[in-house]
Amino acid sequence: MTGGLTLRVPIFQGGRASTAVQNARIENRKKEIDKARTEDQIVKNVENVLDRFHHLKNQFETEQTNLSVYERNYERAVQTNRQGLISGFELRHALLSLHESRMQITKLSLQLKMEETRLYYLSGRLLVLGQRPDG
Repeated sequence: MTGGLTLRVPIFQGGRASTAVQNARIENRKKEIDKARTEDQIVKNVENVLDRFHHLKNQFETEQTNLSVYERNYERAVQTNRQGLISGFELRHALLSLHESRMQITKLSLQLKMEETRLYYLSGRLLVLGQRPDG
C-alpha cells in the first residue's frame, strides 16, 4: 500500500484576501460615517422643529392677547357707533381687525399641530400611512 500526501499552498491568494479585508474595513468605515451623518441630521431636524414649535407657541400666546384687545376694541366701537361718535366704516374696521385676529389664531393653531405631528414623526411615535411597522 502506497500513499501520498499532497500539500497545496496558494501563494498568490494572500494578496486577494488582504485586499478583500481592506475593502471590507473601508466599507465598514463608510457605513459608520454615513450613520453618524444620519444621526446628526436627525438631531438637527428635531432641533429645528422644536425651535419652530416654540416660536409658533409664543406667537399663538401673543395673538391670544391681541384677540382680547381686538374684542374690547370692537365692543367699544359698537358702543361708540350707537352713540353716533364713529362711522360705520370705523366699526367695520374694528370688526375686520377682530376677524383677522381670529383667523391668525386658527392659522397658528394649525401650524402648531403640524409641528407637533412632525415631532411625533421624528421621534418614531407616528407611522406614515402605508409603511409597515417593521420597516
